Amino acid sequence: MRNAQSYLQNVYASAFFALLLIFASMLVISGAEPIISRAATDEFLITQTIGDEISFSVAASDVTMVSSIGGLTGGYATGTTYVLVRSNSSTGYTLDLSFSNTVAMQGNTTSSYINNYTPTTPGTPDYGFTIGGTGTPGEFGYTAMASDTPATSGIDQSFLNNGAACGTGSTQTDFACWINPSTTNERIISRTTATTGSGATTTFMFKIGIPPNPSPVIETDTYTATATLTAVNQ
Repeated sequence: MRNAQSYLQNVYASAFFALLLIFASMLVISGAEPIISRAATDEFLITQTIGDEISFSVAASDVTMVSSIGGLTGGYATGTTYVLVRSNSSTGYTLDLSFSNTVAMQGNTTSSYINNYTPTTPGTPDYGFTIGGTGTPGEFGYTAMASDTPATSGIDQSFLNNGAACGTGSTQTDFACWINPSTTNERIISRTTATTGSGATTTFMFKIGIPPNPSPVIETDTYTATATLTAVNQ
């Protein structure tokens, strides 16, 4: 009887140690493999590059000057156009204006011309459009305005004024600062932010002043100036 009991105890002991070995093996194996749980997360990125673009959502229309001017008695005429620029560039854009001919306003059928406006200080617009008296040349010039306030529009400093002179101060007075046409690009806008909505508006006014009995003589003709606007993202 005692031998039977001893046999059973040995069997139980062997089984117990076998179970311990199996349990230990399972612990070792589970420690070497990823732990599988009831939830997992995996973070990743999706990227897309958006290119900068610029366009004239409204291009400048041709200008027909308002009112006629007598070639001997003289007078003044003005005309306006505007352009709407859209840009998504975070650093904004520039807008420049240039003219095709050194003397911008040329006769269509004659060799006659209307002189460029002559600011008091070359390269700086005059506060107001002033020509000479009888017997001096007729002149053609322009000015520009932005639809936004100066702080946000980027209108060039040359078109701002202090109430008496242009190129100084911080005021954008309606069509106050007049400059001569040039074949070299004249900076009109230097904006530092993207436009919003339909875009940013810049308006141009052109003016011709003819004194009585101008010299040189301005012959009977239709006179045309060809202008080019260039908008570039910064």
